[in-house]
Amino acid sequence: MARFLYSSLFILLLPVVFLSLYLRGSKSPAYRQRWLERIGMNRPLQLNKSIWVHAVSVGEVIAAVPLVREFQRRYPDYSIVVTTMTPTGSDRVKAIFGDSVYHQYLPYDIPWALGRFIKKTAPQICIVMETELWPNLIHQCYRRNIAVVVSNARLSESSAAGYRRLKSLSKKMLGEVGRVLAQTEIEGQRFVSLGLPPANLQVTGSLKFDIEIEDRLRDVALELRQDWLHRPCLIAASTHQGEDELILDAFNLIRQSHGDALLILVPRHPERFEQVAALLDKRQYSFVRRSHAAAVNDDHAVLLGDTMGELLTLLGAADIAFVGGSLVDTGGHNVLEPIAMGVATITGPHTFNFQAITELLLQRNGITVVSDEINLAQVCVGFFTSPDAASAQVSRGNAVLNENKGALAKQLQAIDELIC
Repeated sequence: MARFLYSSLFILLLPVVFLSLYLRGSKSPAYRQRWLERIGMNRPLQLNKSIWVHAVSVGEVIAAVPLVREFQRRYPDYSIVVTTMTPTGSDRVKAIFGDSVYHQYLPYDIPWALGRFIKKTAPQICIVMETELWPNLIHQCYRRNIAVVVSNARLSESSAAGYRRLKSLSKKMLGEVGRVLAQTEIEGQRFVSLGLPPANLQVTGSLKFDIEIEDRLRDVALELRQDWLHRPCLIAASTHQGEDELILDAFNLIRQSHGDALLILVPRHPERFEQVAALLDKRQYSFVRRSHAAAVNDDHAVLLGDTMGELLTLLGAADIAFVGGSLVDTGGHNVLEPIAMGVATITGPHTFNFQAITELLLQRNGITVVSDEINLAQVCVGFFTSPDAASAQVSRGNAVLNENKGALAKQLQAIDELIC
């Protein structure tokens, strides 16, 4: 009954959902495209058998890359289907995998839309990345004997509290999940408390520790860094609404002692690129846009990172990285990427999306957590003044990263057992 009511409400709200997509399209036109995919009416297709990976957006797509690569190597007779929910996630899939996978948006959580999609793609298993739990998706797979695996699973206490408010729906849903491959024991037990059978839980660690940086990418970052090698450089990566102003306030304080400092400002969502450019104009900063491919000269205080797929390169071209979504109450983003690129890493106090990883790094002094923009400026000035301290933090962070690798092998083993 709970799922029936949920499905009925979802169908009733579909006009509102599509109106929301249309309105978002005013800033990001891609939201007004490919609507038929969102109700399962994709282009004519009939796969024989496939492995289906769902990754909601950019972060989940990046986490899924090593899994997908291994699936392609281990199961050459299977088609690989990758679904996302956002245009940015879609763009990442296309950029990374090209035509080697079948990609479309995930149909909304409506039984008939998902049923049509499943019939056409013939998945033998569905791997959902991190915490994208949809009751009808899971049920439609369950009733067709398609195992659902939640890979690299994480669940914050606030998210768990939300699921508890829908206890009857959540319990039934998690009872139909084949396996949860949790990043930590604490997060795994949250799934169990919501209704996951304990036998279906396996704690594997986080795939994010298995990050591998290609030498080619490091070389590109080093080449870019030559343009401002003589200047101290801070990158603020994946910033959110209301955070850019705080970053610029901190940057003003930094420039009081390091007047030649350069800020690389990278908004998380492309629909905010123009908004952040307008903010830089309003604050009267001399800046250059990465999308214009113009050289950064000494007159430029800010490089606006308004391109997609270049974040790792830009991280590697900086001395210090601040990871956004953490000075505002968004929950933070992946702090391991700048560490892997050899950059001293700072985050704000709001890190509930990466709490376990952040706490592990903190225990070893492999990351710095700041309380506000003033504290951010103080830490940056300290690192700029003492590069050895920054390098030491990077070394400690990389030690933590290397010691916690291995989740990929564990998750592949668990998935292999369900495919075979």
